Amino acid sequence: RQLQSKFYWQVLAGLCIYSILGFRSFKTGVSIDDVSAGSGLTFVAITEAVTQMNGTPFFAFVFFFMLFNLGISSQFGTLAGLVTPLYNDLKLFGKARKELCVAILAIFFCLIGLLFTPGNGEYMLQLFNNFPVTMPLLVVGITEIVATGWIFGIDNFDKAIIDMTGAPCPLYFKICIKYVSPAIMVVLLAWLMVNSIISVDTYQAFVNCNPDDAALNINKTMMFTVDKPLPGWARAVGGLMIVACVLPIAVYGVWKHMTWEEIKQAINGRRVYVIGEASKSSVTVSPADVKVNYAAHDDGNEYNNPI
Repeated sequence: RQLQSKFYWQVLAGLCIYSILGFRSFKTGVSIDDVSAGSGLTFVAITEAVTQMNGTPFFAFVFFFMLFNLGISSQFGTLAGLVTPLYNDLKLFGKARKELCVAILAIFFCLIGLLFTPGNGEYMLQLFNNFPVTMPLLVVGITEIVATGWIFGIDNFDKAIIDMTGAPCPLYFKICIKYVSPAIMVVLLAWLMVNSIISVDTYQAFVNCNPDDAALNINKTMMFTVDKPLPGWARAVGGLMIVACVLPIAVYGVWKHMTWEEIKQAINGRRVYVIGEASKSSVTVSPADVKVNYAAHDDGNEYNNPI
């Protein structure tokens, strides 16, 4: 029943969006493929459709209030993912209340968001959306899959699955986690890096948006945006954004958790912890103190298998 409800809402949303795009395509004479996309769909095409409805103030309020709620709900997960490591692991805020930490970060990001509000804010949004999103997320994915399949170890991962579900991880998923997925993502990352070097990045510049153009029927047959090459300084800023997103993963991960010997062990596919010896990322313990729980939750059971 829940899936049926989602299906009906998706069909309704599709009808609403494409009817608006068709209306705008008919009015401007531009192909429906080039009418609007991204923020232009929200703030140009749909907004124009709302102005054509009866009761425009009400529908305009409902529409933008919906956008506000969507943004707030997204920030819950985003801030939680950021606050947890900063507060619990790095102890960046000391003994301050967690709510205060969330408020400080929210205000800080709100101030950053003001960059997108002036007249050229759309161009800033394109810069942030094109550079520090795709490649850094791919690097994060590679880091996670390598940490699971090679550093933690696929055998330990299999034991964790058995402990939680009672059944082993299928061989297909083991092969994908350890070999197929890392290889595919590394190839995609290499392609993105090469493509970003040899290709000329562009941005969508707004044209024919002067209100006087409507009286002259100029924008009846012309597009509202054209692709222009990014300036060199903008590409440099985008590259710095990528480095700023990726560099902490490698630097902090290696500095905090691994020695050179442990890195070699990870390459060989198995981490070895010597009982009674201290390493950079561990403490000296006796054999009787080693009790490993492979489960993601604490079920109260103790497991003496070596890591």
